[in-house]
Amino acid sequence: LVLLLGTGAEQVTEQVMGALRCLAQDNESNAATIALGLAAMVGQGLPKAQECVTQMLVTVLELQPTSRTALSDASFLQRLVTQLRGAAETSLRAQELACTILTHLVATASPPGQEDGGNGDKARAAQAQENADVIAAAGGIKALVVLLGRTSAEAVAHAASALACITMRSRQTQLQAVNEGAIERLVGIISASAAPTSTAPPLLPSSSSPASPVVAASPGAPTRQGFCMPRPQATPTSMQTSST
Repeated sequence: LVLLLGTGAEQVTEQVMGALRCLAQDNESNAATIALGLAAMVGQGLPKAQECVTQMLVTVLELQPTSRTALSDASFLQRLVTQLRGAAETSLRAQELACTILTHLVATASPPGQEDGGNGDKARAAQAQENADVIAAAGGIKALVVLLGRTSAEAVAHAASALACITMRSRQTQLQAVNEGAIERLVGIISASAAPTSTAPPLLPSSSSPASPVVAASPGAPTRQGFCMPRPQATPTSMQTSST
């Protein structure tokens, strides 16, 4: 089934993925076996085959989070970065899926319902950091920063999430991200999303709308509407009253 999925043949993809999903459901051993088979094909083949393989691998990791322990081989992580970089023939969707797998492999949190607060959690955290170091050394951080510059909002979101996980607990990976220009890219994304969407000038008040408060201006100075502020009139002496 895994080999069939690697062909990327559209006629059988849906059926094969459905069968693999059923086999991985509630069965850690099957999930680990499927994950290993899929891992051997990551970063290889045509773009459609890469999409099918990595999408199925994401599904397995979501069904059985413990299967990520079978994916810590350095050669697999390097092929994952190859697909992430788009160094070979690939697609943007395949790169996005590679980001998702990377996030699973460097996340330090324990799978839901399996938190033990002891040695098991510490071992998972140590393995996640080891994965992060291998991915960073293979050029994964640079590839993520490059993806932050893509026009696809989904690709940017995947890259930002993966970058957050890979730099969360390591000063070294944080410095590497900074040196690759991650801060400038992230700030630029926020600035672009906060920019006003319309540059149309404000509408002037109509004659039927309530009078707007007048902004203080120097006497005789033109207002925005082109009129002048009235000059202050001296109070007539005859109208002044003296207090007795």
